[in-house]
Amino acid sequence: MDINRTLYKFFGAVSTFVNDRVVSWKGQSRPYAMIQTAHRIEKGLTLEKPRKMWGWSKVEKLIDLISAESGSAHPDEFAIRTGAAVLKAYRAAKEQSADPKEAERAASFLHRNRRVEELVEASEPVGGIKRLKKEEILHDIDAQQVEKLFASRHSTRDFTEETIAPETLNHAVQMALHCPSACNRQSTKVYALSGQKRKELGFDNLYNADKYLIITGDMSAFTRAERGDWTVSASIFAAYLVLALHSLGIGSCIMRKEMIFGSKYNTAVRKACGIPRNEKIILEIAVGYYKDEVIAAYSNRKKAEEIIRYI
Repeated sequence: MDINRTLYKFFGAVSTFVNDRVVSWKGQSRPYAMIQTAHRIEKGLTLEKPRKMWGWSKVEKLIDLISAESGSAHPDEFAIRTGAAVLKAYRAAKEQSADPKEAERAASFLHRNRRVEELVEASEPVGGIKRLKKEEILHDIDAQQVEKLFASRHSTRDFTEETIAPETLNHAVQMALHCPSACNRQSTKVYALSGQKRKELGFDNLYNADKYLIITGDMSAFTRAERGDWTVSASIFAAYLVLALHSLGIGSCIMRKEMIFGSKYNTAVRKACGIPRNEKIILEIAVGYYKDEVIAAYSNRKKAEEIIRYI
């Protein structure tokens, strides 16, 4: 039995490794390339003194990407809206340029592609930049309450029988989407597997969790040079998500286990959730409402001085 398990894990790991390599070799998908290019333009718009003629090569690339995507059989509307809005913001910034050549180019650069020009004209202000005053950013933020939120959150391994409503879970996910991701690609996906469904698949629900959130990272969001970065973005999202859930009175426990290596559970979850091959299962989070009394591991924490070094 141990030999069979070892062989299963070995071949599962090999199969997963090969799949990851194949997906990585295909490179970045067009919608993600659009979002990344748009965000690079946005970053340029935040500079008070950008270099002369900055951004035009990225703009031309984005125009071509939007044109190709909008003409595809199943266009990614989110990527198109994002790209079009950033082009509109870029044009507005360049029209204010002190350099007459740049201002002139800004007024006409979209004329070469009528389809993209129409999309830009119809776009809503969902991209570009916004100017924020420090008092607006810090308004009503109570540092003590934030610290309390961090300190009071513990990994929970026993929950009530109460069901988490989809709108409540969606609310937590929406909050977590404010987390930073690589060039705003937002490559993380969430699959909410019920505790009952988990048992139907032949696996236990020792924590009595209402749901198990399967967190994946879309490998097609990244270029070959960024291989493995999907793990970083998904992990950052998961950290934000458990704090968002905690703020709504929902406990959680992040679990890694063997899911990343193609275990039996990984295989069963992929099939049940319909997770495509381009998505890598990164983490699983057991979630449920807190009981009136919770028993949590009281884990020792290092002091900041032990892990930070000032250079």
